[in-house]
Amino acid sequence: MRSSRRTDRAARAAIAAALLGLVGIGAGCTAAQREAHAYRMREMKISTAKKAVSERAHDYWLAVRWRDWEKAAGFLEQEPDRVAYLEGRADDRSTEAATMDQVEVKLVVLDEDLERAEIRVAFIEVASPDFRTTPRERKQLWYKRYGQWWVVPTQVLDPDAPAAAPSSATR
Repeated sequence: MRSSRRTDRAARAAIAAALLGLVGIGAGCTAAQREAHAYRMREMKISTAKKAVSERAHDYWLAVRWRDWEKAAGFLEQEPDRVAYLEGRADDRSTEAATMDQVEVKLVVLDEDLERAEIRVAFIEVASPDFRTTPRERKQLWYKRYGQWWVVPTQVLDPDAPAAAPSSATR
């Protein structure tokens, strides 16, 4: 009886060791399968990051379109930047100022770490009082911190400033 228990324990230990060994080497996957899986995972992370920054940028530009400066300022991480943004728009209540229509995020370029992005947004500028329309496009830099995407303040304060491309761009 004792040898049977020892044999059972030894068999169980051998099976457990074999299973742990398989898990440790990728559960029997070939190198090509592991590479394909890693590639799919990287593509999924890129897609997720692009979607997140695109949605956040779209929400920002909709706030700008509707001149909801308080909401637009909320896309700036630091309080001093928010205050400067709002102060820069304090006099922007003119009914003759140009407005925006058809805001669309056209392109998102991410860096290798998926922590910085350059976006391009297109919109139609409608000039008052004659309602002349002009297609416009702007570049804007964003960065990710604490799991959230934030607009780079210098780009918000001066949207016509040239944007530097993020280093090591990823599709």
